[in-house]
Amino acid sequence: MTEDTQKRLQKAFSGLSARQMRVLDIVDGRIWAVHSTMSSRQGAIYLVTYGIDQWTWDRHLHHLPDPKECPEWQCSCPDFEKRHQPCKHILAVKIMHAIPV
Repeated sequence: MTEDTQKRLQKAFSGLSARQMRVLDIVDGRIWAVHSTMSSRQGAIYLVTYGIDQWTWDRHLHHLPDPKECPEWQCSCPDFEKRHQPCKHILAVKIMHAIPV
């Protein structure tokens, strides 16, 4: 695990324990919304996906593709879009669902 990922993991733990981040299941095990007030008071909602391209997930709501077709975690936050590495929102989902980090 990189130092950057460790820092984001700590932010995820802090945000969850302070109730500044909430993870909401949209499609169990595949799509989540993460509401975060860590960066602003009103907060933001980010889309976290696993095994499905987040930009086309709406086309697949009735038949999600096999996760092997897109075995990646993705988030709609600016940090993930810039770095393409696990962000605190992805890590929060993994923590909440006991998925290895």
